[in-house]
Amino acid sequence: MCKILRTLLKYRLYVKLLKCTFNCSKVIFLSFVIKWRNIQMKQFHIDAITSWSEFKSVKNILIFLKFAKFYWQFIRKFFQIITFLTDLIKSAKKKTMHSLFAMTLKARKAFERLKTIFVNALILKHYDWNANLHMKINAFNREVEDMLSQKSKTDQWHFIVYYSYKFKEAEVQWDMHDKELYVIILSFKNWWHYLQSSKWLICVITDHNNLRYFMMMKKLNAWQMH
Repeated sequence: MCKILRTLLKYRLYVKLLKCTFNCSKVIFLSFVIKWRNIQMKQFHIDAITSWSEFKSVKNILIFLKFAKFYWQFIRKFFQIITFLTDLIKSAKKKTMHSLFAMTLKARKAFERLKTIFVNALILKHYDWNANLHMKINAFNREVEDMLSQKSKTDQWHFIVYYSYKFKEAEVQWDMHDKELYVIILSFKNWWHYLQSSKWLICVITDHNNLRYFMMMKKLNAWQMH
């Protein structure tokens, strides 16, 4: 604590005493529960999601997704799970935004699955500047899943954060090897604040068979070079 306060004083940064808490085991910050060793979702918000009633209109889905997306970094395959809900929105017309409609079976299963996952979501560990890093990337036709993990002192790998990305309509048309490479670049850009100071080589785990295509190419096209 003294080191933090001295650093703030050194760079002439000020804190408001009324907004500070000292000698506590956890603190609530931006709806996250920050503990000494990990970060969790706020229980009140988990309860709100799990008790959410079935959607009756497109507006209900939009409100739910906006609320749930706040914690997407805790949920593995988040964008893959909500695909049937977003497809339901696309199929509805603007004039039916407040009109009643029937949930499809696939959308209902996705909704219930998401609520279950929120209850059992993994607790994310704090980033350790001295620990090994690896990224595990899974690219699918319409979305991608990326997981950043670190090795603990007990030689166990712990999740730091999840990253989900849903390909845009134009990106869906790309070849799989282009998607794989694009996702690797996207992940490095997204997590640059973690990766740039790593003392170790960063291991990327992915389906390398698709990436072999670039080793056989004699000339890259303009898009691939960009």
